[in-house]
Amino acid sequence: MRVEFDESQNNRTKRKKKRGSARFHIVAFLLMIALSAVIALCLTVWFHIARIEVQGSSVYSTEQIIEASGVKIDGNLFRIDSGFAVANIKKTLPYISDVKVERKLPATVRINVTPAKEYAYISQNVGSLIIDESLKVLKDFAEPGENVLHLKGISVSAYTVGEQLQFSNTEQTKTMTDLFANINSLGLNSGEFKVTMIDVSDVLDLKFILNDMYYVKVGSLNNIDKKLVHLKTMFSHIDKTKSGIINLADWTEENDRATFKFANIDEFK
Repeated sequence: MRVEFDESQNNRTKRKKKRGSARFHIVAFLLMIALSAVIALCLTVWFHIARIEVQGSSVYSTEQIIEASGVKIDGNLFRIDSGFAVANIKKTLPYISDVKVERKLPATVRINVTPAKEYAYISQNVGSLIIDESLKVLKDFAEPGENVLHLKGISVSAYTVGEQLQFSNTEQTKTMTDLFANINSLGLNSGEFKVTMIDVSDVLDLKFILNDMYYVKVGSLNNIDKKLVHLKTMFSHIDKTKSGIINLADWTEENDRATFKFANIDEFK
């Protein structure tokens, strides 16, 4: 069988491919220019901020929150630094725990804030150092509000209002975070329960006072969630009219027992 090769046909095909490729590159180049022009207009001429909204409850005024955000009327919607806005609001206005900055086309910025709550205080020579649940310092040299627990045995290396507390003993940071999380998740700071003092002098020998009547020894953080569940079970069988000491320090999954004895716990407060 004889096959003839048509050189002219092959050349025409190659020329068509080259012209098609050239047209593709020209179109792509023009689209890139158009896109660049649109982006430039978005960042300069279009989308000027006409409205800044603040949502969520706060002890601060709308004006204070907007000023701390750095967002300004007539600024460009796409050039705002939301990362800076969030960080600076939380640092400058410490009684705000969470911030979200949203762009709403065509010309609105919405700032959503969540208030920080006083969770614990650390005694100082004058007044107290007040922190929230995340260990952020809310206020110094102040008097704590109601229902704020007392932290004892804290070794503070440095602090700045609006930033996280720094401990001399780094183990205390993790200990406090884990203990707070377990106390809250198991409802020991709500309803019929209220932790009024936590002693972290020794991270392997933790203690706290419950309902201002029970001195609870929990030992280390090992099995802390199960220990606190056991505590709640015990609580339903304890005489609520008498104070005492609850010892969970030796609790393990193999030895799931705790002891209780009546005692005056004023010396531990």
